[in-house]
Amino acid sequence: MSERVRIETGHRTFLCLLTSAVFAFLPLSAYGQCKEPPNPKTAVAAPRIGAAVAGAAQARTANAATEFGKPAKPAPPKQGVPMMYKPQFIDVPDLSNKTIDQVKAEVANILTMRTVNNNNPGWIVRRQFPETNSRVQICSPLDLWMVEPVPQMTRVPPIVGVPETKIPGLLEKFHLKYAGSRPKDSNEPVGTVVDQDPKPGTPEPWSYGVIAYKAVGPPPQIEPTPTVHLTADATSIKPGETVRFVAKLEPNSPGAQFFFDFGDGQSTTQEDPEVPHQFVADRDYEVTVTAKLAKQHVQSEPLRITVHSTKYTLDLTWTPLHPAAGQPVVFTATLDPPNPAIGKGPYFFSFGDKSKLLKLESPKNIYTRSFARPGPYPVRVWLNGEHGHIIESLPAELFVVVPPPPPHPPSWWERWGKSAVAAGAIVLVAFFVGLYGTSKYLTGLVAFRVMGKIGSVHLHQPGNAGLEAAFGFRLERPTVTAAESHSPIVAKVERIQ
Repeated sequence: MSERVRIETGHRTFLCLLTSAVFAFLPLSAYGQCKEPPNPKTAVAAPRIGAAVAGAAQARTANAATEFGKPAKPAPPKQGVPMMYKPQFIDVPDLSNKTIDQVKAEVANILTMRTVNNNNPGWIVRRQFPETNSRVQICSPLDLWMVEPVPQMTRVPPIVGVPETKIPGLLEKFHLKYAGSRPKDSNEPVGTVVDQDPKPGTPEPWSYGVIAYKAVGPPPQIEPTPTVHLTADATSIKPGETVRFVAKLEPNSPGAQFFFDFGDGQSTTQEDPEVPHQFVADRDYEVTVTAKLAKQHVQSEPLRITVHSTKYTLDLTWTPLHPAAGQPVVFTATLDPPNPAIGKGPYFFSFGDKSKLLKLESPKNIYTRSFARPGPYPVRVWLNGEHGHIIESLPAELFVVVPPPPPHPPSWWERWGKSAVAAGAIVLVAFFVGLYGTSKYLTGLVAFRVMGKIGSVHLHQPGNAGLEAAFGFRLERPTVTAAESHSPIVAKVERIQ
């Protein structure tokens, strides 16, 4: 083989190895996410070296084989020279609003994932590079910018009264899911859906769970705690008088027994809630009643009965009758009949506003105070009577009203408008009076002065000695060129001073 043939063959071998190495390492740069198609090859005939050189080479081969007594073998066909690699191009797909897993599945064999910004679970693609429909080489790098997806909203449908088996299908139509049921006390039939959470019409994101509440039966009935109250037709009597007591049990319980303790060593038990009792000794008594039920006993608050020879009443009055909040109120306690020994006090006032009990030393029975807030206030007063018994006023209630709004400041019209109208009227009247006076006294009569000594003046204005003219008025007649001799000519009209 000649030197030229060897050189050309060596160049071809080097180029073939170099090209193979480039295409062998190119897929490694795609991080295993993208594989390019294999390098296409084709059989290309060896280049022509020259007819003489090719013939000589074949002759030498044939002669050598003949000399050694072996048949000549045909020369193996030479391999073709690889063609230059032309890479493939693709159009970048639209990856907007897709999750990272969806993107990987779509670009696994065409693009290489390089950078993912804000790669959080469930986030979607907001921007991409290369952009959509860009023409790039296969296995080109891809950059993504992710954002949190905006939830799709729907409104919760009503499921109350719907059979539970149909609730999942109903919610699925609204892109919601059924989150199960909870028990709830109700008078509806057991198992009926009586409520839901969220309420119908509430906007919620897709796939939100809706809870149904099913009736489990009526709520348990809680029996109210019984109470008993004791009242009397009189609390202040004279010795020997009778008081009628009434016990009121709530709620009413048939068959209850009432035990009355009158505080004077006497008592009675009966089914009738009303009982009369006579008090003899002059002193105070505390009467109570106990209701005996099947399972428990209920006792009332003690009721004080005052028995004394003289029946006193204590009246509490106040002024004003309906005060406003913050307005001082004068309270007066009056004992009837008057008794200096008892009336000197001390007096105890209660105003029903959670303030401390007020004690006024004798002989003061008047007190002034105010109430900060409007509303009803139970007020009362009492003092110690004979033998230590208490004389108390009847229950009374003071109503404190809302204070009236402050007086509204006078408006501009109220302050200045009326005065302005009056002043305008005075000015208008003065104007007309002045105009009348001006026309009356500043306007005078105009007389004619005869210019000459012959004849007389004859006026054609009957009933007047002159002509009326306005002040400042002046009239001159033109020069008369011809006139009769029997009447003078008026040359000027002048104002008489």
